[in-house]
Amino acid sequence: MLKFVLNAGAARGIHWRWDGSAWQNGDSWISPVRHSALTHRMVLHEQTVLVISRERRRGDPEVGPRAPERVSAGALADLVAETAQWPLDATLLRLNAGTVTLQAGVWAVAPIYLTSGPDRLAGSWQPTDLRAYADTSSLSDNEVARLLTRRHRYGQETVWRAVKRLTERSVATWRDGTLQLAYPSPAEHTSPRPLRRSADVLGAFESALDAAVHRREFAPHQCGVELSGGLDSTNVAATLAGRGARMTTAAVLMDGSCGQAQRSRRRQLTEEFRCGADITVEATEHLPFHPDGTRGRQLPVSPYAEPWIEAKQPMLAGMAARGVRWSFGGTGGDELMNVRSAEKSESRHARPVPPWLGKRSIAAAAHSEDGIAPPSVLRESTLLAFGSRTPQFLEHGLWPVSPLADPQLSRFCEWLPLPWRADKTLSRLRLSRLGLPLSVYCGLRDDPRETLDIAFRRHVLPFLEDMCAEGGVLVDSGYVDADGLRDTTRAVRRMGDKFALDRTLFTIAAVEAGLRTCASA
Repeated sequence: MLKFVLNAGAARGIHWRWDGSAWQNGDSWISPVRHSALTHRMVLHEQTVLVISRERRRGDPEVGPRAPERVSAGALADLVAETAQWPLDATLLRLNAGTVTLQAGVWAVAPIYLTSGPDRLAGSWQPTDLRAYADTSSLSDNEVARLLTRRHRYGQETVWRAVKRLTERSVATWRDGTLQLAYPSPAEHTSPRPLRRSADVLGAFESALDAAVHRREFAPHQCGVELSGGLDSTNVAATLAGRGARMTTAAVLMDGSCGQAQRSRRRQLTEEFRCGADITVEATEHLPFHPDGTRGRQLPVSPYAEPWIEAKQPMLAGMAARGVRWSFGGTGGDELMNVRSAEKSESRHARPVPPWLGKRSIAAAAHSEDGIAPPSVLRESTLLAFGSRTPQFLEHGLWPVSPLADPQLSRFCEWLPLPWRADKTLSRLRLSRLGLPLSVYCGLRDDPRETLDIAFRRHVLPFLEDMCAEGGVLVDSGYVDADGLRDTTRAVRRMGDKFALDRTLFTIAAVEAGLRTCASA
């Protein structure tokens, strides 16, 4: 929600002013995300400066950032207490007596990345803003290894040692030029419960989902849905349509048999929900690492960016051009119907070490659990997805909304016995009750691997071959073994379509591109 640069003097002063885009105090500044979904206030009491950024609840008035307001000690305390219990996204920034304190809320939709020095603290929801501190000679072994082995964990570490992530409910404190981050207490989760014989599970689920969608303030005529045609986004779209919202829909369309089924489902859904404009982008025309795309042109890109940023670029631009300001989606749906490890019949086997993994990554992989965040209110994978997706949405003036990640809805689903959650049975039954065609909720799940395979062979494989020949950050630093990677790329060329691609190969290219572009920008 915020970008800022603060020096030690500003942390002690109260002489702030609003200039129309940011609060300024000398060469220090705090810039909030300007969006109707959010409210931002700066309040002053004696030597304390407080910036409160919150997502609007249903019925909250729209209040844009303005000149600092002086408040009483009691009002200041009330604002702090209220924000600590805020049900939606929230961030609290406090400056007092040379100390800066930053606290994240439960949602952490737009996590803030932080870096500091003796005289300055900088933060941003866009990690590429901090690329001046993206030193490729000082990388976090544990975090790089997590990415390259696809053992993603949520925590303060980023690939750059100098840049930290403010995780949900965490507190960052900057005092005397030193930045310290403290994790919160572990969030409590619950277990399945027996159901009453008369329990209307579907009705309760629909009510909880409706509450999750409408817990926040939004303008129906400015809302869109990233409607992939999958179960999760379809359930969200159905809830919006049930209240008469004439929403804009958007999607990146995949190739192959998966894409054909996706197109068929989406045609039925947009007709059934009486949607407005439908913005679609062919993934094959905007493949990852396409020469004209973000990574192909070597523009700054985060190592954490999602795979489809090239295709999402025109999709989000199209939504913004149509006046969409709130983008609803199905993020959190997999976690909502999560089957716990103890409920799974099959055991998990240790993954073999791939030939391209370097000695430095192999050594660090044993420490992948070190320093990670405690159990969070929202699911760990959902929070990681926010970090990879949100910056691109905000760059286009869109606020991403993920109702399926709602804590109260999640608590309800945690209570449900396994048969309701397995294979997303509850989600499928809900769409059946709505009378939607069988093909919408009983077909095979979407699988983008065919399209990703095209991207890999056209654009990613040549990128990896260049890494083998010319070196790169990951190879030169010992995270990737050049000989092992070279053998693998040659096997891909030799075997063609018979080679079963490992998605980790794409991850190597994505992380390398992020490290290079941030270091060279």
